[in-house]
Amino acid sequence: MTPRDRRYGKIIGARPYSGRRYVRDGKVRIEWFAHGKRRTQTIGLNTAANRELADNILEEALAEVRTRTQDRPQYAALTVGALLVKHREDAEHRPNPHTGRPLSPRTLRNYEAAERTLLRAFDGSRNASSLRRGEVREWIAGERRRGVAEPTIARLVDYLKACFRWAVNEMELLEADPIAGLRSPSRKSETAAYTVEETQRLTHALFALPSGRAWRFRLVGLVETLYGVRASQALHLQWTDVDFDAEYQVKGQTLQGTITFRQDAPGSKGQVDRTLPMLPIVREALLEAWNHRVEGSPWVVWCWRSPLRPSPYNSMHQQLRKLERTAGVEHLPNRAFHAFRRSLATVLVEQLGVSQAARWIGDTPDVLLRTYLKPSKEGEQAAAALLLNHIRADELQRNCNAPSRPMKRAGKTLAKMRQRRTGAGGFEPPTSWLTARRSAN
Repeated sequence: MTPRDRRYGKIIGARPYSGRRYVRDGKVRIEWFAHGKRRTQTIGLNTAANRELADNILEEALAEVRTRTQDRPQYAALTVGALLVKHREDAEHRPNPHTGRPLSPRTLRNYEAAERTLLRAFDGSRNASSLRRGEVREWIAGERRRGVAEPTIARLVDYLKACFRWAVNEMELLEADPIAGLRSPSRKSETAAYTVEETQRLTHALFALPSGRAWRFRLVGLVETLYGVRASQALHLQWTDVDFDAEYQVKGQTLQGTITFRQDAPGSKGQVDRTLPMLPIVREALLEAWNHRVEGSPWVVWCWRSPLRPSPYNSMHQQLRKLERTAGVEHLPNRAFHAFRRSLATVLVEQLGVSQAARWIGDTPDVLLRTYLKPSKEGEQAAAALLLNHIRADELQRNCNAPSRPMKRAGKTLAKMRQRRTGAGGFEPPTSWLTARRSAN
């Protein structure tokens, strides 16, 4: 399918009652949103008459959507406050789409806090359909001036957008989403990943931990550091995913054992199954975990309170803070196991490229570039040093290739200078300061 021909694109109407006419594959098409669902229609070949016909059809469709919205009293009666309250009340009984379980109390408390913040920002008694993207953008700019962190603003905007999507698509409380197309701020914080030196210090401290209960944390730390998986994937690793007898060829070397990270594991976010070689250092940790296995438990890292469940994340997070203190690594807020994934992604991209790095850590190249790779002070210094060396090399090459300047002196003067420099026999006498330096040494 060929991309859209921008020469014939046109936007008709204004949000939330707007549509688009475009040309693709040589045919005129239109799209608009009604009842929260995308509608499309193909008009015909790309001719002036069909483009005019498409504009008329789109205007009639948008007028119908606008009329139905104004004629229905339940749409006009829904306020911003009522919308937020209905969404929160529904969330108390709505299961998590990923696990099928009810939302946790912490998530519900976060919903309540977001609702209070949004009601302070926007009048709760106003019509929900009257909210516009420009108002939300002004509020975002005001929060930034107040010094609110960018991830905090992003979470509030995402929650507001989720409320409107729920009202339009699931409950049909609104005819159209008035803030559709609003871009949320980036959730990427300024928290840096672990540097190469910090990762090495943490790894050395990891092996210095005593045996016993530390085998769980050691295994999770190694899998996080070397494979770049999410912490939930490492904690939900099962013995059926570990094959000690399989062989994996790596550039003339044969590694014993493989690990398979499954798509249906929590935290995989839909990534396809991938089987990676079992590195020797990880094999030792897995063999240690095999000696501590519990009969009947499928989990590699089982919970010591209940072996039939995987180890919880909170206990591992507390161990990571203790490891940072032991290794002398500064603890930064919000920097946890995921920092290993970001650090590994940066190193692999620098050494192997984006495609190979995405294959190893299990993500697409665009997500890798957009989410995990962030500019840092070290990267700025490395770029400056590279450019500085490049400039110096160019200057040196230019000086070597530059033609020598001719000496504008008379012939007699030039002969005297040559005789003074070489002496009577034609040989250059030793320089006085060089002789003095040699005698001094």
